[in-house]
Amino acid sequence: MKKKVSERFKPLKKLAAHDEQKVAVQLGDARKTVMDCENRITQLKSFRKEYAMQMQRAGEAGMAGSRLREFQQFISQIDTAISQQQEKLTKAEHHCQHLSRQWQKKHRNTEIMDKTIQRMQKKEHGQEKKKAQREQDEHAARMFGRNSDKD
Repeated sequence: MKKKVSERFKPLKKLAAHDEQKVAVQLGDARKTVMDCENRITQLKSFRKEYAMQMQRAGEAGMAGSRLREFQQFISQIDTAISQQQEKLTKAEHHCQHLSRQWQKKHRNTEIMDKTIQRMQKKEHGQEKKKAQREQDEHAARMFGRNSDKD
């Protein structure tokens, strides 16, 4: 028996759904990366603030110039790390936005495929009903024809 058109489209829908799911996983990973970057920046800023307060307290208590330069140098390194992390965050956000658009496209494709299959199934069901009705009508006509011949 010939396979229905809707049945032949189901593997395509399955592939579309698989592609959508794959991008969804990538999007989830990208969102986690964004959150990790944000958390790292928060930690670095907190660490910088603590270290700056330590430097201020040590300065008020009186410290050697070399020690002050060490504090300043370390704070500068923290600032560099914060800048690098900000750049990483920006890239991660752009990647996340790209994947979000990609997922939306894949999701629309999956929905379109699903709706197309549903329309095909509805059409096929209507055709099957018409065929069954036609067969019943033909059978009834044959039966009526036989009964008329007997009269």
